[in-house]
Amino acid sequence: MSDLSAPEPPISRAAIDRYEEHWRVAHADCAADSSISSLRQARFVLTQHNDCGPRCLQHLTATAYSTGLIEDI
Repeated sequence: MSDLSAPEPPISRAAIDRYEEHWRVAHADCAADSSISSLRQARFVLTQHNDCGPRCLQHLTATAYSTGLIEDI
């Protein structure tokens, strides 16, 4: 049985940079439908698409995930 109160292991700066580069490419197109799997990823996408208009699917998906409108599976 796992301890749910245990903190997540630290992530190195190099690992974060690799994640962000992957997300930058995967979420570049405002018209593309994509999935988000973590709050960190949602925050990154929101930052990248902050100046986009209301038709930006990336921003809408990240907002839905970060506000709990999309449930973790």
